[in-house]
Amino acid sequence: MEAVELWEIALRSLWVAGLATLLAALPAVPLGLWLALRGGGGLLGRVLLYSGLALPSVVVGLLFYLLLSRSGPLGFLGLLYTPYAMVLAEAVLAFPPIAAFVLSGARSRVEEVRLLVRSLGGKEGQVLPTLFWESRRTLAAALAAGFGGPSARWGRPPW
Repeated sequence: MEAVELWEIALRSLWVAGLATLLAALPAVPLGLWLALRGGGGLLGRVLLYSGLALPSVVVGLLFYLLLSRSGPLGFLGLLYTPYAMVLAEAVLAFPPIAAFVLSGARSRVEEVRLLVRSLGGKEGQVLPTLFWESRRTLAAALAAGFGGPSARWGRPPW
């Protein structure tokens, strides 16, 4: 294998994992923050979210194969065996860890942030942006987990 091919594989892997993490983070971060503000989303919400952490990548791959195959409902898009299909599947796998990390990290800070906002004369609507800012380290860890998790499951060695 030539060095150029190796670089192409590495860059493609980084592109797929990065785009999948971004697509998963767009809904997962607000969901995690919203659940934290609402007291964790209740037992059922947490169970569903944490169950997604154990979602087998083979099941997600099979689901996307069935959806994107020619006879599947999305077969007309012609995405089967493309990097875009990999991005979509990895985004599904990255969603639960990102949302769970955000929920776990932000949940412990909600009351502290709420008291801080109130003591400074703020309103309830300012709690969410403040919580977002105060949870930035948790958000970074969540994005790292989302980036690394699906790539480790879906990635193959280049040889």
